[in-house]
Amino acid sequence: MLKTRLLHSPVVTLLSPSPAASKKAQDLLQALVGLEPVPLSISSDDNLNEAFRSSLPGFSRSWHSTASSCPSSGAVIHFCSIDDTEKTGPFSLIGLSDSSSAKESTQESVQHFRDVLASHVHHRATSIKLKGSLGRPISPLTLLESISSGGLPLLKLPVATQMSSNDKDPCGLKEIVVPYFDYAKFSDGTTLLSKISEAYLARPTVGVYQWTNSSTYIRPLPTAAEDQRLSAPSLIFHCEDLRSVFDKAEPDLKVAKIGYSGNKIGQLMMLHPDLEGLDVRFCCQTTFSSTFSEAQESLLAASLDELQSTNALLGGGEQAKDDKRVGQADCWVEVRANLKRPSGYFHRKGASSSGKPRIANIPDLPYE
Repeated sequence: MLKTRLLHSPVVTLLSPSPAASKKAQDLLQALVGLEPVPLSISSDDNLNEAFRSSLPGFSRSWHSTASSCPSSGAVIHFCSIDDTEKTGPFSLIGLSDSSSAKESTQESVQHFRDVLASHVHHRATSIKLKGSLGRPISPLTLLESISSGGLPLLKLPVATQMSSNDKDPCGLKEIVVPYFDYAKFSDGTTLLSKISEAYLARPTVGVYQWTNSSTYIRPLPTAAEDQRLSAPSLIFHCEDLRSVFDKAEPDLKVAKIGYSGNKIGQLMMLHPDLEGLDVRFCCQTTFSSTFSEAQESLLAASLDELQSTNALLGGGEQAKDDKRVGQADCWVEVRANLKRPSGYFHRKGASSSGKPRIANIPDLPYE
């Protein structure tokens, strides 16, 4: 009798603005990509809720978890939120951890992540609660301050005793793209790329790593040195027939082509208000490329919002919007915009303090 191989699957944890936003995103992903909701039961002595409990009336906070599982790859999408209201806003990546692909382990995987998060934020729970009470959004940069600089996510990568091989075509959740600032580091001095490289994960091509014994892959995506904000994390699902994606009826859903060329079939990007801050795509290719087609938002990540027209990201066929700033600017508009975000100025100043000219080098990537 052959021993069954232990399967693994990633658990992607997203910081959600509210439980209502988590539920809307969960329902939409179920309709679009077939993710199955997984019922969760958070224990009464949960460490994360205990860390944010207070004896002051109205000052306690509870963390809510909502999870969905990919029936093909076993990957789990975990939405985690601290606010009880129906706030809307962007989702952010705060964790990427390993789990057995069996559905009954989803509860344990989510609980384990909550315990790890609690161990890192319990000493800062009061300041985080105070920030939330003042109506200020809690960002990954604030939440993960003691873990890393630049908002790097919590990582629990699979440990491979031997290099795994997967001859099956990618199915379900094919690829997870994790953007990160090029200067960001974990508290122990390592970087996202060094941690993934040291995990000895198989590489089908340059820059792409296979999750051990899984059909899901991870692609770390560094920002440009001048970028002031991160692009959205991408969840890329395999789809044999991209034409069927256009048949998915949803009033607010827009489908955009990306990465198409004369001899290349690209991907289809799902645009929906309930998926703000999350890039969901469909791909029919079973092979991997060392390059990744980034959305327009990432190309403007180094730009100041005050200097961009509201029509900069309009797609074909969309009606132009009225921009009240047209004709109202002066020669000091850029100076005022920089003063609102001085961190970008000082970051550039520090990078050039050596006095040596910065030269843009050609990426050292092999031909495909």
